[in-house]
Amino acid sequence: MIRILFICHGNICRSAAAEMVMNHLLTERNISNIRVQSAATSREEIGNDVYPPMKRALALKGISCLPHAARQLTALDGERFDLIIGMDQENLYWMRRMLPENAQDKIHLMMEYAGEPDREIDDPWYTRRFDQTVDQICACCEGLLSRLTGPRLIFYDIDGTLIDQRTHRIPASALEAMTRAHDHGCLNIINSGRTYCNLDSRLEGVPIDGWVLGCGTRVMLNGKTLLLFQWSPEESREIRSKVLSLGLQVVYEGDEALWMEERDPEETPMIAHMREFAVDLGIGRIIQANRPDFSFTKIFTFDPEGNRVRALLDLLAGRFEAIERKDTGSGWEIVPAGYSKGTGIDVIRKELSVPLQNCYVIGDSRNDLSMLTHVPNSIAMGNSDAEVKEVCSYVTSAVDEDGIARALHHFHLM
Repeated sequence: MIRILFICHGNICRSAAAEMVMNHLLTERNISNIRVQSAATSREEIGNDVYPPMKRALALKGISCLPHAARQLTALDGERFDLIIGMDQENLYWMRRMLPENAQDKIHLMMEYAGEPDREIDDPWYTRRFDQTVDQICACCEGLLSRLTGPRLIFYDIDGTLIDQRTHRIPASALEAMTRAHDHGCLNIINSGRTYCNLDSRLEGVPIDGWVLGCGTRVMLNGKTLLLFQWSPEESREIRSKVLSLGLQVVYEGDEALWMEERDPEETPMIAHMREFAVDLGIGRIIQANRPDFSFTKIFTFDPEGNRVRALLDLLAGRFEAIERKDTGSGWEIVPAGYSKGTGIDVIRKELSVPLQNCYVIGDSRNDLSMLTHVPNSIAMGNSDAEVKEVCSYVTSAVDEDGIARALHHFHLM
């Protein structure tokens, strides 16, 4: 059973209307596992019925009002309800003060469910536009119901999101949360810059339904490949010649291998580290002249000033885009133009006919920005850079502080 509480200032207009609209939809669609109530942050209208102009606006939509008496929000509501949804920022301010600490993650803004988390439901007490407010509330209730009853897709980055960079392990709380989300009907999808050959063995045992790999260049769902892009051997050799002309030390990331040049005596420490990593995993390959199987998808390099990366982009004439990886010091991911973690999300959701508002994305670094800015439900790990946190609708705790579990609980995904 899912229990929802709508909140506004007086509980005679907006929150009461939300209760009536949602109950109307639940009855119309024969949904019995959701219960709805409403309450106020103030005591000004305690015991009063729905405001008559709001009743009339609801009636025009064919929505009748059940018996109603305004009441005030209490601390106990934090235990009784799973989602506590306010209409504007002032409501949220008082809700956070009135509810206990363990209920803070249950607090949401109503317009979040219409895909506009920065907007508020207009207060018709002042605007007198009761019809407009009812339209907003109807859109939000439809969105909320879709999230609670429709398929939901959760996209996870790997490093720094699922795997703690210090312990190099997936916390037990993250595995348990992902399992519970899966049991709750959600699809768990990995969305990583890693290519197919570089899948992490630490993910074994995690319930995963799909993969977006190589920054959107390979997309798989339930074992079926929906999209695959890789440069041909001829194109790969031509691109390599331009890389060599600039003196860049790079790793060519392919579907089947990580390709590198013969070891350079002046090889940078990070490239040397990636070489050792690839060899240890058995996926490292040395590029030899005209080797027919040399084919790759994307490039990783280190360029402190970024000048050679920009020069390479100019030489490649719009075929690539670059992502500066400040989290790696001076790293750059050079990705085929038109592919990203965001475009990979669209491939899967369109295959399943899932709207964007039913997609949830969790990440921590700059190469996650394309997916974090692509959906309304974006989650930054507590260990993320400030730049990442600024664009997200919710900031959870760090990986090793139950960040995944807190995020999935906040969005009622488990």
